[in-house]
Amino acid sequence: MTEFATLRDPELGRYIEQNVAFPSSMVDRIVPATTDDDRERVAQALGVEDAWPVVTEPFMQWVVEDNFPMGRPAWERHGVEMVADVAPFEEMKLRLLNGAHSAIAYAGQLLGHETVADAFADPVIHGFVKGLWRESARTLSGDAGLKPDEYMARLADRFANPALRHRTAQIANDGSQKLPQRFINPLLERLDAGEDAPHLSAGVALWIAALADRGEPPAFTDPLDEALKAAIANTTSPADTVAAVLQAARFDRVDRYLPAVLEACQRISDHGVSATLAHYARGDIPQ
Repeated sequence: MTEFATLRDPELGRYIEQNVAFPSSMVDRIVPATTDDDRERVAQALGVEDAWPVVTEPFMQWVVEDNFPMGRPAWERHGVEMVADVAPFEEMKLRLLNGAHSAIAYAGQLLGHETVADAFADPVIHGFVKGLWRESARTLSGDAGLKPDEYMARLADRFANPALRHRTAQIANDGSQKLPQRFINPLLERLDAGEDAPHLSAGVALWIAALADRGEPPAFTDPLDEALKAAIANTTSPADTVAAVLQAARFDRVDRYLPAVLEACQRISDHGVSATLAHYARGDIPQ
């Protein structure tokens, strides 16, 4: 913005650089897609028609970078978390909430669970997510004031809320765009630190398995569908399929985690989704 303003007027560019800030912010609140049932319930309750009511959960969190050169309202008095750096909070949300959401979505799709609450009530999915949380939490900043244990406990309550009909098919959309932040980045961080990442690797494997199993018309879509479908259709062995899908998704450093993802995919193929999730949930794998 400063560069743009300078091109138009150097004095304006200098003013913005010295007096204007663009604070980052993060909102954490689960908002399922609006359905006709939601519209009907709202109409019956209020006696008016709302074409697009927004249904959400009781929980809400707003984190804002405290960078206001000209002063600001005392938003912290109303529950806003004013922090020096939003990035660690956003990373916690992406890896713990959104990462778990993706795992629940793909496992739920494979096991026939329509909503997050339904899927999270499945003991093998619940157990797998707890292991995924433990693994991902170890990649978070230790000095940013995060409270991952408290956050995960709240997530468990949020995911179990049956009134929030968050469809697994909705969350499953656009996996090639979501998985880098939710699975791939923490997976690479753990491997680079010399640690194993079995749950994160299995999360990627669940995505691949769900892609191959979604049927026609597909229950969920991806902007790279053409390349992903070709990767699945044009390979004959599990190893080739996994490698081709990861390459088609344009993920970084595929060779680094390909063996672990392949191992999880092979286990799903050999033993089924429930048995595989139970295997990870029991923790009979290296941590």
